[in-house]
Amino acid sequence: MLKNPKPSKEVLDFYNLLQADKSKYWYDFTQYKFALIAEKPSQIQAIVSVLPKGKHIKIVSLSGHIMELNDFEDYDATLKSKSWYKLVKDKNVPFIPTTFKNKVKSKSTGKFKSDYGKIYLNMIDAADEADFIISCTDPDNEGASLFYQPIEKSGNLHKVLGQINMSKLDFFSLQEEIKTFDVIEYFKMAQAGIARSEFDWTFGLNNTILASVLLGGGTTYHIGGVKSPVLRMVYDRIKSVENFKSEKYWQFSGSAKHLKTSKEFNYIVKVKQDNVEILKTQKAIDLLEMKINGLDKEKPESLVEINNFYEELNKLRWNLSELTKEFETSERDIYNTSLKNNIEEAIKNGLRFKVTNFETTKGLTRNPPLAYSLTDLQAEAGSLHNFTPAKTLEIAQKLYEGQYQSYPRTDSRYYAVGEMSNIKKIIPNLLSLATFSHISVPTPYKAKTGVFNSSKVSAHTGLAPTTKDVKDSSLNGEMKTIYDMVATRYLIQFMDKFEYYQVKLDADVGAQIYITAQQNVEINKGWKELYDTNIGFSCVKKQTLPNMLIGDEIEILTIERSDLETKPQPMFNDFSLLKGMERISRIYPELEGLERGIGTPATRASILEQLFKAKYLIKKGRIVDLSSKAKTLIGLLPEDMTSPKLRADMEHKLEEIISGKLTKKDYEKEFTDLIIQQTQQLYDVASTHKIEATEKEILPPSDKQLKFAYQVAKELKLKIPKEVLELKDEMTKWLKINEKKMPVTLSEKQYAFLKEYGSDDKNVVAILEACDNKSLTKSQQFEASKWLGNFMKSSEFRSKRAKKAANTRKKK
Repeated sequence: MLKNPKPSKEVLDFYNLLQADKSKYWYDFTQYKFALIAEKPSQIQAIVSVLPKGKHIKIVSLSGHIMELNDFEDYDATLKSKSWYKLVKDKNVPFIPTTFKNKVKSKSTGKFKSDYGKIYLNMIDAADEADFIISCTDPDNEGASLFYQPIEKSGNLHKVLGQINMSKLDFFSLQEEIKTFDVIEYFKMAQAGIARSEFDWTFGLNNTILASVLLGGGTTYHIGGVKSPVLRMVYDRIKSVENFKSEKYWQFSGSAKHLKTSKEFNYIVKVKQDNVEILKTQKAIDLLEMKINGLDKEKPESLVEINNFYEELNKLRWNLSELTKEFETSERDIYNTSLKNNIEEAIKNGLRFKVTNFETTKGLTRNPPLAYSLTDLQAEAGSLHNFTPAKTLEIAQKLYEGQYQSYPRTDSRYYAVGEMSNIKKIIPNLLSLATFSHISVPTPYKAKTGVFNSSKVSAHTGLAPTTKDVKDSSLNGEMKTIYDMVATRYLIQFMDKFEYYQVKLDADVGAQIYITAQQNVEINKGWKELYDTNIGFSCVKKQTLPNMLIGDEIEILTIERSDLETKPQPMFNDFSLLKGMERISRIYPELEGLERGIGTPATRASILEQLFKAKYLIKKGRIVDLSSKAKTLIGLLPEDMTSPKLRADMEHKLEEIISGKLTKKDYEKEFTDLIIQQTQQLYDVASTHKIEATEKEILPPSDKQLKFAYQVAKELKLKIPKEVLELKDEMTKWLKINEKKMPVTLSEKQYAFLKEYGSDDKNVVAILEACDNKSLTKSQQFEASKWLGNFMKSSEFRSKRAKKAANTRKKK
C-alpha cells in the first residue's frame, strides 16, 4: 500500500518495477536519481555506511524543523502594530486561520547558528534533481512532519517513495531497514504532527493574549497546551494535600509458636472481606486473553482487533490491580473502634488457635519488567543516579547518534517481532562486557516474556542496545551508565524466570477475624541475578515458617498494635510528575484504564525545564511546587481549559489520524470549536471576578524594576529618560539594552569566601584582582563559581570550617 497520497506516474511505475524484480532493492536501480532527506547530520554517516557507492544517490540533512507556522501578523499585516489590549478590544482574538500556512525559519542566532534558508535551498536542489525522494528522518510524527512540510512547499511531494525506519543507526539494523521504505505511515504521521503544532499554536497564541489582558492585571500569563495541564496537575495535588483530613486506623501483628514443632513465626491480623469482584475481573481477563491467543497475529486484518482487545485488556488489568490493592488494604487496616477492641480482646483471651488453612503453592514465577520507555528510563536514572530527566534524554540521544542504542524518544515498552533477527548478534556482544560476564543466558536465545509484540508497537519500539560491537573501553561515565541500564533490561527478557514457592497459613480467631502468615521462598533467582528489584514483593532464600496441618495448634506469644493515620498522596517530584504526564490515570484514579498522556516523550522533560525556568514551577527540596503567580493563574483559569484529560484526549485523537479514524480537517474543526468556547470562558471568568481588562502598555514600572534601573544608571553614569520612569514597557526595553553594559562582578558573599579560603590559589588571586579592578570577565566569573562549588565539597573546606568554629568557641 502506497503511503504517498498523490504519487506521480513515475513513482507508481517504480513500485511496479520493484514488485516485478524482487531480487533488487531500490538502490540497485542506478538509472534513477534518489534524494535521501535526513533529519540531522549525525544520521548521514550511518546511512552512507550501509548504501552502495554511486552518484545516483544524494543525501542531504535538515536541521530538525526548518519550517514554522506563520506568525499571525503574516496573515494580516494590520495586526502587527496592535497591542494585545487593542487586539482583544477590537475582537481580533481568537485568531484562527482558515488555512494554516508555514514558512522557512529565520537564521538561528542560538548555539548552533543554523542557516535554515540555506538548508532549505540545498534540500530543494537535491529534490529537484532527483527522480525519487526518500525520507530518512526520525520515525515519529515530528520526524514525518519536518520532512513533509519543506518537501510539500518545494513542490516535490509527488516524488516521495516513502520513509526508511531510522530507529537504530547501527550497521546491521540499518542495513536491513534501508532496503524498504513503504512500511511507515509517514503521510498520516506527518498530518498528525502538523495538526499538533497547529493546535498548540492556536491554543497558546489566543489564550496567552486573552488571559494576560483579561486576567493578568499587568502580568503576562503564558498559556501552553501542555504546560497548563501540568500546572493543573500540580495545583490539584497541592489542593488535595491542603484539604486532606487524616483518619485514625490500626494494624495488628505479633509473634506466635507452632506447638507441634515449637518453631516461632510472625503473623498479622486480618478482617475477612468479600473478593467476588476480584474473581470476576480475573475471569474476564482470562477470557479476553483466550480470544487474543486465538487470533492469527500474522494477518494484517487481525491487528486492529488485537489492538482493541489489548486496550480493553489493559483497562481490566489496571482495574484488577486497583481492586487487589483495595482488598488487601481493607483486610489489614482497621478503622472501626469496636472491631479494634474485639481483636485485642479475642487474641488476648484465646491465646491458642487452630490452623484452618495451610497451603504450599509451587511452580510460581515472576516475569521481569519489560523494556524501558523513555519515561521509565528517566525515572529510574533519576532514582538510582540522580540524573535529571533532561540529562537522561541527552545521554540517550548521544548513544543513539553513536549507534549504540535505539531511538530514545519512545513511549513503548515492547519490541517489534522483526527485531528478533538481531538477538544472536546483540546478546553475545553484551555478554562479552565485564558488566555482564557473570550472567548466564540460556541458549538458544529465546525471550521468556511477551516483549516482542508488534501489535503493541506504534512509531517506536522500547529502548534496546544495537548490534554495534561494544568493548569495555567503548563507553565510560554517564554514557556507560545509561547503556548498561538499557542493556540490562534487554538481557533479562532472555534469562530464566524467577521461580519461587509460597507457604501460607490462616487461623480463624472468630467469625470476622483471622491471623495469617506467608512466605515467598526462592527456588531459582533467574533474571533477578542481574536486575533485583523487590518493590512490593519480598522473598526469602530459606523457608522459616514451619509446615503445618489443618487443626494444628498455634500459640500467640505477642500482639502489637500500630496506631496509624491516613496520609495524603505525596507531593510531586520531577519523576512522579513525568510519569503522570506519560499516563494521567496515575494521577486521576477516576480515569482508570485510560492509558493516555500529555506531551510527547521528546518534549516532556523540556516542558518541565521551561516551567521551572519561567518560575511557574519551583523546587522545595525535591518537591515540585507552584509559584504564587502559577497558583493565581490556575486558580483563575477554567478547569476545562487546563484539564489534563482534555489534552490527553486531543493527543489520543492524533493517534486516530494515524489509524485513519479521524482526518486532519476534522481535528482542526474540533480544536477551532474548543478555542471559541474557551474564549467565552475567559470573558466569563473576568466578569465573575470583576477583573478589568488591563492595557499593559500604560502600566508604570514595578518597584523592583525601578530599584535595579537606578543601580544600572549609577554604575554606568546614565540619566534615566522620563518615559522610561513612567512606562513599564519602556523600562523593560531600557534595562534590556543597558544591563548588558554592566560590569561582570561577584556577589559580596562569593568575594568574601574566595578572599578567606582561596589566597593560596593563583587563579583565585587573579579573579579577585580582576574584581577589584572591575575587569572581571564572564569566564572568570564562571571559574570562580566552579572553584567555590568544588572547594565546598572538599575535605579541606570541612577541616578549615571545623577549625574556625573551634577557634570561635574558644574565644567565647
